[in-house]
Amino acid sequence: MLYRTTSFEDFSDKLMRQYGIAVKESRGRLSYLPAGRTKFIRAKHLGDKFDKAAVLATLQANAERKPKVQFKQDAIGKLIDIQSRMTAGKGIGYKRWLTKHNLKVMAQTVNLLQEKGLTDEDALNQRIAELETKYHDSLAVVKDLEGRMK
Repeated sequence: MLYRTTSFEDFSDKLMRQYGIAVKESRGRLSYLPAGRTKFIRAKHLGDKFDKAAVLATLQANAERKPKVQFKQDAIGKLIDIQSRMTAGKGIGYKRWLTKHNLKVMAQTVNLLQEKGLTDEDALNQRIAELETKYHDSLAVVKDLEGRMK
């Protein structure tokens, strides 16, 4: 919990919502009140990780840490031939999984094409031609640089 929050308010709110633990600051020290208790537990009784200085230092480190960027697959997946796999001796459960897998790959491909605005054949062919031209130009530059290096 402590390692996922970046502010003291967020830390205390998440403790209250998820675990029912109230946090208060009094005289420069933190105290915690778990559900079912009437008296607060001082941080020094819980260990060094929960005193005010350690909590604030951890929250500061969390704020400075950059969030990881989620990798989004931007490629068209490959379908698997069901008939060839069934003749290879695979069972009915594998066929069901393979059917679902192929449907998911097709749906991802359609979503990707819609995001890129390539829903009609003309736009798709035009984009393919642009990328081929770009590829051949880059290849020519690489060949030229390789020739200069020799």
